[in-house]
Amino acid sequence: MTKAFMKKRAIWMLLLATVLGGASCRIFKPGIAAYPIGLSFPVVEDASMSFKGRIISPVRERGGAYFYSTENGFVRCVDGLEKQVIWTFEANSGLRTAPFLGREKIYVYDKADVLYCLDPQGKLSWKKAVGEKVLTPVVEDSGRIYFGTDQGILWSLDLRGESPRRFKAGAAIHGGPMVLDSGIIFGSDDGKLFLIDPQGQALGGFRAPGRIIGPLASDGKIVFFSTETRDFFGLSLKRLKPKWKVRLGGYVQIDPVLKGERLFLLSTNSVIYCLKKTSGDVLWWQNIPSRTAYELAVIEDKVVVSTLSSNLLAFDVVTGRKIGEYKMAQDLKANALWIDPFLILAHHDSQTDDGRFVYLRKDVQALLSVQKASPQPAGDEIPFIASAIGFFKPNYEFYLKTGEKREVIQKASEKNTWTWYADAEGSYSVGVNVTDEKQSREIEIPYVIDKRPEIIAESPLMKGKDTRTWYADADGSYSEGVNVTDEKQSREIEIPFVIEKRPEKIAESPLMKGKAAMTREETLELVRKHLKNRNLIKHCLAVEACMKAVASRLGQDPEPWGMAGLVHDLDYEVTEKSPELHTTETVKILNELGIDPLIVHAVQAHAGKVPCGNAMDWAIFSIDPLTGLIIAATLMHPTKKLRAIDLEFVKRRYKEKSFAKGARRDEIEQCVNIGLSLDEFIAICIQAMQGIDQNLGLA
Repeated sequence: MTKAFMKKRAIWMLLLATVLGGASCRIFKPGIAAYPIGLSFPVVEDASMSFKGRIISPVRERGGAYFYSTENGFVRCVDGLEKQVIWTFEANSGLRTAPFLGREKIYVYDKADVLYCLDPQGKLSWKKAVGEKVLTPVVEDSGRIYFGTDQGILWSLDLRGESPRRFKAGAAIHGGPMVLDSGIIFGSDDGKLFLIDPQGQALGGFRAPGRIIGPLASDGKIVFFSTETRDFFGLSLKRLKPKWKVRLGGYVQIDPVLKGERLFLLSTNSVIYCLKKTSGDVLWWQNIPSRTAYELAVIEDKVVVSTLSSNLLAFDVVTGRKIGEYKMAQDLKANALWIDPFLILAHHDSQTDDGRFVYLRKDVQALLSVQKASPQPAGDEIPFIASAIGFFKPNYEFYLKTGEKREVIQKASEKNTWTWYADAEGSYSVGVNVTDEKQSREIEIPYVIDKRPEIIAESPLMKGKDTRTWYADADGSYSEGVNVTDEKQSREIEIPFVIEKRPEKIAESPLMKGKAAMTREETLELVRKHLKNRNLIKHCLAVEACMKAVASRLGQDPEPWGMAGLVHDLDYEVTEKSPELHTTETVKILNELGIDPLIVHAVQAHAGKVPCGNAMDWAIFSIDPLTGLIIAATLMHPTKKLRAIDLEFVKRRYKEKSFAKGARRDEIEQCVNIGLSLDEFIAICIQAMQGIDQNLGLA
């Protein structure tokens, strides 16, 4: 080799090492989670806007404005953020379709199959009586529009409604049309898919096994469509031959939605499917508990489904796990619409013909609870626990107010607890300011500190002149005595005194309305009342132990955390066949008992019924599947004893994808949200469960 070659080789090796070194850092350095964007749950109603007439779905959005039509003949454009109607158009008769948004114009047709063309200001540009029943959307491209009819005609008009062209198919056209670089594609009821050029010349086609139903979708390389045989196709546009085909439980009448490499479908059997667009592999599917006929909304990492009932559901686009839900007071009448920061829903009262758009926004709350109800004596220990809903990695700043004076008593940090040792009587307000990168909320609790009670040890010789105050810190039987002396004499006297154990209370908040909190024994009795399966009770005990251990590691009060773990599956046996209802009965029971809402929220969070909003939520979300994996690993050990396993043994099982599949690794790994590495998190939980191995039957 020449010296020049060796020099070049050395330079290239150095560059390669630099690149790989950088790549290694990116691969092995833990990623910093970005602030969530898009829709977040839970949501609350923020505002509403009324309208007259029954809305025709879908509602369409462009540039922060949304467009809708009503059966009584009106088309409206609304400023989505200002909640004001920009313009209104009234047709000559009732309408049959939602508005179709072209590049330059807006189109809608009425019940008499008259096609209206409006300009961007809502003024009528032209209208045309088609004379045939229009069955498809109106699409616009390169100065022309296209639509199909019941007579098997694909119509093409210029933007003035003139220069008609007609392509004759063999049957009514329900599929498409779509305008692509390769031409105009549409499907007919005889199972034929057509590809034509703008002049109406046939470029090719494909014969499907049944009637082509509903809208088409395409990424420019593959066209996606459904047939009445319940087959869903991915067709190569280059070859006009199927790349893949999948048989669904129903056919697809609602627009498929593409998001990256995923394709989302809603079938007539009320199932939402997520397919890999290049292969048709089913990545996940979910049953929808109510029928729906509305378009899906894919909002960042969530796919949102509006049902024909009052329920709105949201699923994670990657895993399919349900991550949000909202129930309207009335049935939904259109698709969900996202105009940041609002999720907009519509409903209609058929008796009054009144409609309403409801604006939902992320629910953001700061919560503060105290373990001892006001008033308390000076010098007592009073723990406060803060929590947050709708925040991302919240920080908590505690403050104390006396009159108008406000003093920060614990600087902003991830620590969500503060213990007050009040040394002076008076009226106060204890508050917390919860913040994250973009938002903040405050909440205060008024609190009264009474004068410290005194225990006076008095003897016949003292005559009330001398006192001593005793702050007993342990239960037991005592004798408090005094030795009285002077220069020449002395006398002693004792008073027997019993200090009882302080009653334990679990995370009592002002929202509990004065109801007594439950002791651990009462909580366990409640679990045994509602759960009869011994293994399920053992699971609850395991989650309780792990929750307490993690709480202690994080400097939190372990009692409320443990209670959340103990009751988290309280309704499992009654909702086992209806998993979508899991935790609903538990929430009712806990609310009736006046249990702290933070505990109730954690119970809901473990099952994905509400998003995790604080450390307790994230902990129970990750601990629930981990306990199952640890028990499964223990049963694989030759001794079948918890104390025989360690972190290394569990991690080996953890890495086996086929082992304990129900213990979802992606959920366990959310422990990073409470600042614990996976290894530390697993180790804490192993040790916690080893501490109750006899109760778990694994000693």
